[in-house]
Amino acid sequence: MSQLTALLSVSDKTGIVEFAQALHGLGVQLLSTGGTAKLLAEAGLPVTEVAQHTGFPEMLDGRVKTLHPMIHGGLLARGDLPEHVAAMQQHGIRRIDILAVNLYPFEATVAKPGCTLEDAIENIDIGGPAMVRSAAKNWGDVTVLTDASQYAGVLKELKASGKTSDKTRFACSVAAFNRIAQYDGAISDYLSSVTFDEAKLSETYVPERTQFPGQSNGAFIKVQDLRYGENSHQQAALYRDLHPAPGSLVTGVQLQGKELSYNNINDTDAAFELVSEFDAPSVAIIKHANPCGVAVGESLLDALADASPQSDVVLIHAPANELVRIFSQRARASNLRPLLFCNDLAEGLTDAYTAIKTITQRGHWMAYDLIVCASARSQQADEVGRRLAQCADNFLGAAQRRCLRLDPHESAIVDPNPEFMELAAGLLQCAWVQTLGDTAFDHLVSPGAALPSRAAPVLN
Repeated sequence: MSQLTALLSVSDKTGIVEFAQALHGLGVQLLSTGGTAKLLAEAGLPVTEVAQHTGFPEMLDGRVKTLHPMIHGGLLARGDLPEHVAAMQQHGIRRIDILAVNLYPFEATVAKPGCTLEDAIENIDIGGPAMVRSAAKNWGDVTVLTDASQYAGVLKELKASGKTSDKTRFACSVAAFNRIAQYDGAISDYLSSVTFDEAKLSETYVPERTQFPGQSNGAFIKVQDLRYGENSHQQAALYRDLHPAPGSLVTGVQLQGKELSYNNINDTDAAFELVSEFDAPSVAIIKHANPCGVAVGESLLDALADASPQSDVVLIHAPANELVRIFSQRARASNLRPLLFCNDLAEGLTDAYTAIKTITQRGHWMAYDLIVCASARSQQADEVGRRLAQCADNFLGAAQRRCLRLDPHESAIVDPNPEFMELAAGLLQCAWVQTLGDTAFDHLVSPGAALPSRAAPVLN
């Protein structure tokens, strides 16, 4: 196999020295430009500057340095076409097998207060996108990297087989075109928002910008496929923008349950946006995107009670530490009955004991009911309940009232067993007998049940 050549030319130099060192260790020849070449040389790496490679100097303040047939010929030539190979030999063009390029920081530049038009224009990359497009088009021969997070995976494949796989090169190509689309969109967004004033034009000219650009170029990344769309026969997927607001719905992580539907996402977003309007503890109840109840209160529980005054039972489903925090002193003053879920795996047993420890030591709830979510064929389910009861009693002084098994794969139309009905009746009875005074909290009843995640058994 012939020696590989890598061209490294990055604005963000995160990890580039380490990447170049690893490439050199694998026998890869290094080409580079400007500041990147200087950085690699200072690290003691043998690197050839692009100007030396092309025989043409960088010029026009660096605007022209990689726009040359020696570069683009090396990126675009197909190794499976004899005529391409012959042209390369005729003109002395060396193949470029790996291209690592990240672009001038246009988005970060125009986001700064007081950004001048000149600064914005000078941070429009030309040579970088041109190289990226060439390499991405020729993905069958060239691995193009546009983000430092890609370096490790490529190095792993190079070390294992001396080359990257077709799958990796294609994925890198897709990522490269996505990045170019985002970059060009950002430039268009900025320029079409500028209210140009010729009379003020100078090196220090900071243009006024309209709130809404003449052309909006949104870029969205798929978060997940959804179970179905607004109706069961429709398909849907959830996307986010490039920089979602912290704490927004698309930044959340689904901990349990089956795939969400369009309606699940829509309802959750509506609830989140509604409560985000308030500074005080707030609760929103949503059905098919319509608010069915909304309230604010001194605490989350007060708000929940006010938002659902006609409800017979309110189910509260959360990890044990969150429930202890939410209920606080009120939980200890009430006759609440915690309901704990776990599975029949070793980690489930550990997490369940942790939850029991939390509710006893922090919430002072010294009794609980347990449901083990396991297949009817499970041989460990009964042992899980027994061991939890033993450990809770011996080390925490906590009592297990009931332990039932629930098969999560059992049909919903199957009648529940008598023990389960008895447990449910006990929880409901507990809910009805609570009285905490003449407040909105009177309407709040004991938690019921919901299926947990494996990672965090929940206390309801």
